[in-house]
Formats: sequence, C-alpha cells, structure tokens
Amino acid sequence: MAETADLIEAGRDLAPAEGRATPATMLALIARAATDPAVDVAKMEALLRMQRELEADQARAAFNAAYARLQARLPRITRRGKIAYPGKSGGKGSSIPFARWEDIDAAIRPLLIAEGFSLIFDSPSGGDGRLLCSGTLLHVDGHSRSASIPLPLDTSGGKNNLQAGGSAASYGQRYTTRMLLNLVFEGEDDDGAKGGAEYISAEQVKELSDLMRELAVNLDDFCRTLNVEALPDIQQAAYPVAINLLMARKARREGQS
Repeated sequence: MAETADLIEAGRDLAPAEGRATPATMLALIARAATDPAVDVAKMEALLRMQRELEADQARAAFNAAYARLQARLPRITRRGKIAYPGKSGGKGSSIPFARWEDIDAAIRPLLIAEGFSLIFDSPSGGDGRLLCSGTLLHVDGHSRSASIPLPLDTSGGKNNLQAGGSAASYGQRYTTRMLLNLVFEGEDDDGAKGGAEYISAEQVKELSDLMRELAVNLDDFCRTLNVEALPDIQQAAYPVAINLLMARKARREGQS
C-alpha cells in the first residue's frame, strides 16, 4: 500500500497551491501511474475511484452554487388557470385556480438555461392504477436531483385511461417541478398572502392516494371537496381533514360489511 500512498502524495504535488487534489491533477497522476510497471490493477482502480469521487464532488459543488443563485431569482408563479365545476341540479358552479404549465415554463426556463439546468420527466405506470410521476433537475456539470410523486389515474368526467394518464402526468410534471425548485404558487388576487403555506409531503400524497384507491374515491370529487386542483395542493393544515374524510368513509364501509 506504500506505493499507493506515494502516488497520492504525488497527486498532491500536482494539485493547486491550497493542496487539494482536483480531477485534472488526478488525471495527470493516473497517466503517470499507468506508465509505472510497479502499479498493479488494484492500485489503478483505487486511483480511478478517487478520480470519480473528485469529479462527483466537483459536479455537486457546481450544482449547489448554481441552485443557490437560481433560488434568489425564481419568481412566484401565479395560478392563472381555472378548473370549472358545474353546480348540482343546474345551480351555480365553482372553480379552482391552478398554475398552468405554460406559465411555469415561461417563468423558469430562461433562469434554468442561464444557470445550466434542464428538466426531464417520466411517468411509468405503477401497475396498480397509478402513475409514479418523476422529474429530474439536471445540471450541465453532471450532478442531478430527482423528485417523484404517485398519483391515481383520474377517470372522472368520462375520461378514458389514456386521457386519465395524460391528466395525471400533467399534474406530476407541475408538482415535481415545484418540489425540485421550491416554487411558490399563488392566486391572482391573494397578493402573495399564501406564499408561506406549507404543503403535504410526497409520503402524505401517497398515503391519501393509497386510501382513495382502496376506497374507490373519485379524485376529482375529493379535490373539489378540499378546494384544491390536485393532492399535492393540500396544505399541511388541511391534511387532518383530508385523511379524516377518507378514514370516516373506510369506517362506514367496514361497518356495512
């Protein structure tokens, strides 16, 4: 192991004045070691592992620095969309505001590009009537961060499975973006009053989603009852109400069986 230690010391000699090895100095060290017949495969693997770790640390540091700059510039996103609900027996209906993806994209895309970020999304089926919607924030230097949220397929309003999947994927795209970027959505007329609101976690969304699937609860009706567009829009203060509604329904069903 002495030879490996000697090689690492040699890497420090190649490093900048502060004495920290960098990916560039490690590459020079690896190139030097490759010409030394005394350096066996195990030692080369150790050096290559150190190289990968240094590159990962550097990418993570670049991501964090860019993310901090981005956070200082991200605006609040106004909920300009409206989901209209008809009233019962022809009565007056209601509407729930939501943040449209085109508004979110217009607000964040120039800022993401300026800092070397991009977003990608995926919505694989969970095979249990839900989609696991995931988003990944990529940085040009190689580091990334991901978030995911399970959502039930919403077949309300006569939607077929394909339309329900598209609706759930659209929810997932918006809400994983909110989680990744710490976005604040606010109504057009609340003057930012809800900016400090705390929303339920992905685990709480999953818990509600699981109960709704078990009890065959309609997503659209449930969200309308709570006056939200989607499950991730439920605030922490309203979570006990949401879970109690479902547990009360479960108790009634079990009492009838």
